[in-house]
Amino acid sequence: MHVRGQFLATFLATFLATFLAAALAACAAPQRAADEARGTVRREVDERLGMPQQDEVGMVAEERVRELCAGGLDEDEAVRVTLLSNRALTARYAELGVSAAELEQTRLWANPVLEVGLLFFGDGTQIDLGLSQSFVDVFLRPRRAAVAEHELDGARARVARDVVGHVFATRRAHVTVLAARARFELESRHAAALEASVELVRRLHVAGNVTATDVALEEAALAARLLTRSAAELAFVAARESLSREMGVWGDLLAFEITGELRLDAASGLDLERVESRAVTASLDLAEGRSHMHALAQAVGVAELDARLPEAQIGLMAEKDHGESDWGLGPHAAIGIPLGDAGSTRGFGARARLAAAEAMYWSRAVEIRSRARTLRERLRALAGDARFARDVLVPAEQQVVLETLRNYNAMQVGVFDVLRAQGAELAAERRAVTLAAKAAQARLDLEELLAGSANGARADFDGQETNEAGPDTARGGH
Repeated sequence: MHVRGQFLATFLATFLATFLAAALAACAAPQRAADEARGTVRREVDERLGMPQQDEVGMVAEERVRELCAGGLDEDEAVRVTLLSNRALTARYAELGVSAAELEQTRLWANPVLEVGLLFFGDGTQIDLGLSQSFVDVFLRPRRAAVAEHELDGARARVARDVVGHVFATRRAHVTVLAARARFELESRHAAALEASVELVRRLHVAGNVTATDVALEEAALAARLLTRSAAELAFVAARESLSREMGVWGDLLAFEITGELRLDAASGLDLERVESRAVTASLDLAEGRSHMHALAQAVGVAELDARLPEAQIGLMAEKDHGESDWGLGPHAAIGIPLGDAGSTRGFGARARLAAAEAMYWSRAVEIRSRARTLRERLRALAGDARFARDVLVPAEQQVVLETLRNYNAMQVGVFDVLRAQGAELAAERRAVTLAAKAAQARLDLEELLAGSANGARADFDGQETNEAGPDTARGGH
């Protein structure tokens, strides 16, 4: 009796101490796994963006943000601010901890079950003790860990894709600010020229050289131009706000200055060959899909094995009858009998999910190839039209204005002809700025796809985009 009792106590103490040691060792494992996943994503993002980060991505570093904002923000510096200050990115990195914790959870042994039963009799108490551990967990744990590893791989791809997407959203917002500033400067310059023209016409009217109608036409044109300038200023303010949201800054940091100019040739220096295969290879959506398929493939094995050994347990039992002092010791086993649930539905469901994931993966690959072709052709078209507007359309309209002014000075045309020519020149300049901005945006869309982030909202192109770039000139544009 004494030996058996001592053995039981020793066994229980050793068993519980082993599990306690394993639990303590597992406490720090999720943090290590999350840190490793974070480092992997950072290296992935650095490689895809082609601009190694000088700062810790996803960490709010106020002093570094202030330093960047103080010197004026070009496109790359705006990206660095986003990576440091945008709390949405901080949240995305934090989500890696969830997948890391789930992975480490699968590596833990299932908790043992201690059973205690007491039956009271007149001559004593019957005591039943049982300590059991899931037997099927021994076989399922590696497969469950494999599922979680693939899901963590998918989470890394998903977070990297979101970071790349945020970066290119910031780049687009920066281009929008540059375009809005260019439009505002354009409207301000033309408004200032028209103000001078109005003042000249007023003096000519006093001298009797022009009619009151001419003065009224000039003043009406100036009023309309001032309203247009006000709208351009509001658009510039709104564009700055959009950029500040992408960067995640507020307060006195909103005083940042924007540096840089719109690209003269949006397609210059960008390799437009093999965009389909490059986009597919780089796609983080497809990387996530592959990880998900691998996880589902492992899940099929888990479901099938779980169905064969439902609720299987092994352990040790100890019993002391009432009125007796000796303990009875022996092994204990339990297994579920698959009568009501044979596991076939779980296995079928797991295989169906895998088949659906495989089909969606290939569908996504076809879609990405189509987007690559679409974005490449859009960039080529917009870049060509932007060059044409800058090099041909605007100079042509400027020459028309010069010739009209010469004719006006020779009193061969009236002030209305001058206003119409100037309006056509302004429309051409507006269109050139708009096309330059659209071409720059098209380049960023393609670069984002080649960096692994596919954004369907910017993949549609019906060939009419250049016609919608701005109002036609008085002579119908080009």
